[in-house]
Amino acid sequence: MNTSDTSSMEAKSLMAMMSDGLNRQRSLLQTLCRLAESQGRLIESSEHDSLLSLVHERQAIVEQLVGIRSDLIKKAEELRSRANFLSDKERESLQMQIDETRDLSRKVLAIDTRDVDKLVETRSTCQEKLADITHTMNARRGYQSKGQVSPRYADAKG
Repeated sequence: MNTSDTSSMEAKSLMAMMSDGLNRQRSLLQTLCRLAESQGRLIESSEHDSLLSLVHERQAIVEQLVGIRSDLIKKAEELRSRANFLSDKERESLQMQIDETRDLSRKVLAIDTRDVDKLVETRSTCQEKLADITHTMNARRGYQSKGQVSPRYADAKG
């Protein structure tokens, strides 16, 4: 076995590992996408406890994705140096997997952006309502006595 054969086998092995990593990443992103869609419904229904639970679940998935991504980056750098040992079909297949993964990431990001907009709107509405309540309470305090009434203003029953 010569050096070319060894490099070709290493390239194919790296490609298989990259493909496996991308498949795991896509699977996690699909789960993240489903959770992101559920998140929107929970925001609208104001189910805060369920929303917090879902956010924790999503965070765990994101942490897994970060680990996979760092591993994929290392493998991609190794594969670039051996790319000439891969066929065009193999490179296209890998690029297709990368594109599918990127599309899923963008879909999750779009859903999250929409949800952030909803949360910002809800926050603004809550702030306005809170300001109205505070204003009303301050106005009512204006009619309440601040201390005891002076005896000279007390009536006969007083």
